[in-house]
Amino acid sequence: MRPFVPFLWAIIGCEGTPDYDRIITVSAELRSLCSYLLATIPVYAPRGVSMWPFVASSLYAALARGDAAAARVRAISYDASVQSGWGAGLQTSEDPSLRVFSGTYPPGTGSAAQVHNEGHAGALALAAVEQMVDLSDSVIIFRNDCAGALAALEFGSTTSPVLQEYAMRISRCCASHNATCLFLHVHGTSLIAEGIDEASRAGAEAERGPACGPSLRDTIRTFAFRHGWSISVDLFASSENAIVPRYYSRFPDPGAEATDALSVPSWGISPCPSCGRHHREVFFAFPPAPLLPAFIAKARADGARGIVLTPTALTGAHWGRLLRASLALDGRPYTAIRHPMPLLLHSGGFSTSELALFAVDFGPSALDSRVPDAPCAAAGLCRPRPLPSPLPADTALAAVRQDLQRSLQSPPRHAATHPPPLACSPMGH
Repeated sequence: MRPFVPFLWAIIGCEGTPDYDRIITVSAELRSLCSYLLATIPVYAPRGVSMWPFVASSLYAALARGDAAAARVRAISYDASVQSGWGAGLQTSEDPSLRVFSGTYPPGTGSAAQVHNEGHAGALALAAVEQMVDLSDSVIIFRNDCAGALAALEFGSTTSPVLQEYAMRISRCCASHNATCLFLHVHGTSLIAEGIDEASRAGAEAERGPACGPSLRDTIRTFAFRHGWSISVDLFASSENAIVPRYYSRFPDPGAEATDALSVPSWGISPCPSCGRHHREVFFAFPPAPLLPAFIAKARADGARGIVLTPTALTGAHWGRLLRASLALDGRPYTAIRHPMPLLLHSGGFSTSELALFAVDFGPSALDSRVPDAPCAAAGLCRPRPLPSPLPADTALAAVRQDLQRSLQSPPRHAATHPPPLACSPMGH
């Protein structure tokens, strides 16, 4: 409840002395907060406050030793860079090993004030972890090297509306999972040694680019339109550089529809959240060079279609397969984009003298042939991703397991009887 106190104080406060008789305009934001508080207070008020709460440093030490299984601990160690993005590491009482991942800031949300970035990174890291593990009835430890941001996330902020918003966002998320928050300040050298600092810089920079600039995006959309297509999903993207609202990210990303494009069941079709039918996808792919063979293999297996942007490589092993799947435009199998570097953003170490823009169709597969090609108006909406839940999550799977267990316990009725095996000598003869 504490992070919401500064928000309410700013509404009823009057230069230090609250004026409880002042008429207050009930905004939509205040109405939403009051509804949340009215639903939350009856749940948490009877529990009171623990007289002997967890000490964040001691609980984290127990987690590192593997002695925190009873507490259901989730430790989120995170760091933020000024421009690149953020990096985080997750440890759980079930798996104390550190899992490091990176992310980017959503478009237009990066700040020159580092304390704002640190608070924002905490909220984004929690949203990503929410997709990775079950947070219900757990203790979540936030580890960071910015004391100001940690204090604002724990108690709210009367001086920074930005940090106050992040604090309320984290509180709401934790309350929805009945989770307890703890905040632990650590020295920056600890985050460097764990690889969190590197993930917030080099890892996040890799997530950012190379990204298509505005003019190149217009070229790609026009190219798709000339083939009668509208791009529905970006296969290799982040929140900052996705070319359409639906995208798959390399690491857990709060706005991504899925993590790791190669693990998505199908690039060819997807269920529509509006009409319930399946529609054919039109993907956009600017795959990293090491993933080109895997990209071609999955696109062929799924009978997928879409727009591919890749460096021109006439002798590459993947080039012939792209040419065979290409849909020619104006008699040319692809459109060459010469001197593309000024058209790219956040290119980092990426460099090429020419890019090739393909429209490819590897399908349809047998399943795609039964899918209507004309999508409904809601086909571009993000598909809901399943939330993590303890196994077994499928009741049908549990029933099959029980039937199998019963069959193993009782022998079949007509089981043949066999004589006991012959005794063997110590030498095995």
